[in-house]
Amino acid sequence: MLSNLDLFAPQAPRLTVLSYGAGQDSTALLELYFNDPAFRAKYAPGDFMVVMSDTGDEYAETYEHVERTKLRCAAHGVEFHFLTADKGYHSESWSSLLHFFRSKGTIGSKAYPKTCTDRLKLRPIYRFLEHWLSERYGVQHGRKQGIREFAATYGKIQMMIGIATGEERRVADPARKGHRWYRESIDNIYCVIALT
Repeated sequence: MLSNLDLFAPQAPRLTVLSYGAGQDSTALLELYFNDPAFRAKYAPGDFMVVMSDTGDEYAETYEHVERTKLRCAAHGVEFHFLTADKGYHSESWSSLLHFFRSKGTIGSKAYPKTCTDRLKLRPIYRFLEHWLSERYGVQHGRKQGIREFAATYGKIQMMIGIATGEERRVADPARKGHRWYRESIDNIYCVIALT
């Protein structure tokens, strides 16, 4: 009945994406999603998928864990996307961590602590996400316009990130997010911190 409809009530998020790193925190979040209906209702009530971007420099055991995770997701009907460099979401110079260092004759620097995360994880994930949104929801594709269009139509995308208590310094300040499209379209949620 329309009289019970609160037009100003916040809407549940249409899409939650687990930014999967194959570590203990993101794996724990995925297990909570699989096994805890209250967790799903609170943090991922709408569409849900898991995305991991390959750095090309993980331990063999990590890749084995990723394969098991793919099977678990398939068994639960959850989309799992493992973005390897051959899928086209990584840049040519950042196809892997070692490739960048070798091709540029350089090494990592403390002066640029988040460069590898940005180039090998975040950028490929958001390139993929815009492509996925264009196919799934019919939004534009290119220069983050599709992500902005989705957020304007359906609400911000929740990006679930596995950062634990004690790692709060890694939590991004929403007011300092550099790109306007990101501030307008993405809400990072840190469920591990919230649950402890």
